[in-house]
Amino acid sequence: MLEFVEVVIAGAFVSAKSRSGKTALAFALRDGHIGVSMLLIKLGANINSQDNSGYTPLIVAVLNKNLTMITFLKKMGADPNIKDNNGNTALLFAAFNGNSDILKLLKEMHAKVNAFNTSGQTPLIMATEKGKVEAVKQLLNMNADFDYRNNKEETPLIIAAKKGYVGIVEELLNRGADIQVRDKYDMTALKWAEREGHTKVVELLKSLAELLN
Repeated sequence: MLEFVEVVIAGAFVSAKSRSGKTALAFALRDGHIGVSMLLIKLGANINSQDNSGYTPLIVAVLNKNLTMITFLKKMGADPNIKDNNGNTALLFAAFNGNSDILKLLKEMHAKVNAFNTSGQTPLIMATEKGKVEAVKQLLNMNADFDYRNNKEETPLIIAAKKGYVGIVEELLNRGADIQVRDKYDMTALKWAEREGHTKVVELLKSLAELLN
């Protein structure tokens, strides 16, 4: 609340920011004050304003898993493809959380499914790393690139095999993920699964390899 007061004291300009880079609109949206938010927008507040971390109100709403606020921001035309200081978009954070309803809303907002952050992580890679099977399925249905490589040259399949996520491995294989890809350590998905002792994953990958041969 103190920072909100600082913004007001800073002047009557709706674009004024607190020390953390937040506008009055950002505070109103964060705290769920839709009426105040609509007034500020009518007065010219920037719905896509970023704070010192690069977070937009939409990103904050996604992080807080606030469906009501995300729906409101969707109606107000918020941009889902703005990146924070680490290159993360709202969809990347939604994939990390694995919330199906939020992913659906962001899809309707035309969020870029293959956006990547400074680590080379896409929403699909993020969901795979967290073991979010349903989110992985949703993102694949949004035409996510299942062979995209992060900064370690890892594909979603390599990551899933390394972690032993059988359900995700099955889903990626069904979509046609490349089992021959090697990461920066010259390791394939099969080699990682064998090294980590994920027997079920090893069986799946070997069965497919035999079919391909």
